[in-house]
Amino acid sequence: ALRARSSRSKPAIPELIRNISLSGVELPHDVLLVVCSRLTASPLALAAAAAFASTSRAALAAVQPGIAAHERWRARIGTLCQHLAMAPARLRATRRIHPTPALRATDMASLARLLDCGAVPSLERLDLSGKSLGDEGVRPVLDALARGACPLLRALGLGHDELGDASCVALAAMAAHPARARLEALDLSQNALSGSGVAALAGALHARACPSLLQLQLDERLSEDRCRDLAEPLAPSAGLLLCVAHAHAPLLPEAFARGACANAAFADGTSALA
Repeated sequence: ALRARSSRSKPAIPELIRNISLSGVELPHDVLLVVCSRLTASPLALAAAAAFASTSRAALAAVQPGIAAHERWRARIGTLCQHLAMAPARLRATRRIHPTPALRATDMASLARLLDCGAVPSLERLDLSGKSLGDEGVRPVLDALARGACPLLRALGLGHDELGDASCVALAAMAAHPARARLEALDLSQNALSGSGVAALAGALHARACPSLLQLQLDERLSEDRCRDLAEPLAPSAGLLLCVAHAHAPLLPEAFARGACANAAFADGTSALA
């Protein structure tokens, strides 16, 4: 009956559970665990788990470990929201995340879990630039995006984050997900990218990953050949903005020939047409 009601009206889990009482009902422990694991899937749904547990002693015993884990996660998310300069209640409606300088690599697992569970469904711009997060720091977020989190995401900023080839490989996996078809802008400037990682990302772009990508920001730390490897797969478009260092100016005539001449620029913001 619960399954039938859920499929008809599809209410949110907290609303559904508040209308159910298991008082005097005996259910197998494994069934309770399945239901409780669903309730504790989101770090923001503690109220639903508590309401469910209060209806049955057996349910309380099954859900208590999840509630304890929830409390630990909520404490971490409280810290994360401070670093995001955003109240938890605003997460669902926010379109841009631009963390404060206080953001740490240790916050990334909490941010990834929020993205994974759909707590930020309207997010269009995620700017993690300038936080020196490193490969291990950004990996949880890139993995969440590779699983399809944030399907409306249009811009991803990872400049000045001390990233290496491991992050490029993770970016290639992220780019291959159909949810990344909306991605228009990617900032990879001021990172230590090189051979194998760039090759993996270029391979994904050649395979038409991120077909909407119009803006790619690179810099002189990446060799001209590597910049070319990443720029060549981008679809010819009058809107293409290839941001490169002045040292890589020879790349620009190639971009012009492919339709980028209206907006090509150097990484410092000056026009390539000046």
